[in-house]
Amino acid sequence: MLKPFGLIILLTFATGWPAHTATFRVAAYNVETYLDTPTESRPYAKSPEARAKIRESIHALNPDVLALEEMGTTNALLELRASLKAEGLDFPYWEHVYCINIAPKIKIC
Repeated sequence: MLKPFGLIILLTFATGWPAHTATFRVAAYNVETYLDTPTESRPYAKSPEARAKIRESIHALNPDVLALEEMGTTNALLELRASLKAEGLDFPYWEHVYCINIAPKIKIC
């Protein structure tokens, strides 16, 4: 079981991954509070420009497995997945893990 510090999303195995590939690329990316709507503690959602830069970075990484830190809600993840898929990078398998703050800098995932 993955036990990360922070909110982690696991997007697994991009479609079209050939079985004969010798390399398997895993990437972790802190998207720095990727919110689709503002919250009480975070008054701003990610701008369209910032979201485009994040997608550009993910395309450059071209991972088979991608772990995202500081991902917002499940809806924000689904929006990111749909945007990446529309641009040709599909992550059909995913998990949204929510962590609970129990003290400053201490989280349970």
